[in-house]
Amino acid sequence: MKTTLYTVPASLLLLGISHDVLANADSWEEIAGDFDHYSNTNPYQRNTVKMTYQRQATSTTQYAVSGASHRIHHKNARYSGQEVNGKIRHQISPQVTLEGQLGAVKLNKPQGRSETIPTHKVRAEWQARHNVSFALQHQGDALFREEIAVDSGNKVIRTQATSVEAFARPTKRTNVSGRLQHKRYSDGNHSRDAYVSGFYGVTPAQDPRLWAGVEAWHLDHDRTEAAYWSPKNYRYAGVKVYGDTPISKNVSLTGSLSKGRSKEAGSNGSISAFSATVGAKFKVNSNADIRLEARHGDSYRSGDRWEGNGVMLSFNHRF
Repeated sequence: MKTTLYTVPASLLLLGISHDVLANADSWEEIAGDFDHYSNTNPYQRNTVKMTYQRQATSTTQYAVSGASHRIHHKNARYSGQEVNGKIRHQISPQVTLEGQLGAVKLNKPQGRSETIPTHKVRAEWQARHNVSFALQHQGDALFREEIAVDSGNKVIRTQATSVEAFARPTKRTNVSGRLQHKRYSDGNHSRDAYVSGFYGVTPAQDPRLWAGVEAWHLDHDRTEAAYWSPKNYRYAGVKVYGDTPISKNVSLTGSLSKGRSKEAGSNGSISAFSATVGAKFKVNSNADIRLEARHGDSYRSGDRWEGNGVMLSFNHRF
């Protein structure tokens, strides 16, 4: 069984910087660029350069096209990849928004072999009340963004994930969220995970920018003898603090800290997990900004240690 230790949720280390859009504007255009570096002690290392063009065509319809280049070093093998993606997002009513994405990734594998993998995402969002929202999502992707896993035929393993999400803000100073997800792997494996969190707005009272709370995650795979991290009955519980604060008219900071413990079936003892992110946004002018974000996660158990780190430099220009 693979014994890699992960800070939970591991995917937090892979989150990119989201770009602001112009509020209350019927039409706008934006060009955005990202450079993202991610590495962990599997060992795995990825460098990604991505360019995106977005446009708000009408007050209810937005579309985007993007292209990315990946350079990956996984264990003793080197990979390169090119990715294209198109997205359309349409608000069909004040309460319901639909989004669709379609793309492809071409991965150049060792010994000159290549493989083209289609990707897609469909998402429906429902604003049930002003402080309650739900989302249903289905996404097809491949296992290469945090580790590369191949099947017995040396093909990169693909995934199909369906999830239901919920978010509620009962008061100005409280929020709760949850997610249920089922994932199917092309090697025949399946996983189920559930995530819940609850946070309290510490300060300021009227519009909190600093939040503290708890989160829990459960992940379970049918088969643990896989070429990727596939724990059985994995449970995590921890505390988290996150927030943002303006430093000046043109500079703001964001950050988060989380600390918890996890355990999986068949393991000896629990895993101590920690993660942190810190970011800064620099407003160049009224239409452009630059962002920098660093993220770190580690987990430890009885002499075994896993560590992951990432950094992203991002810019966007609206016109």
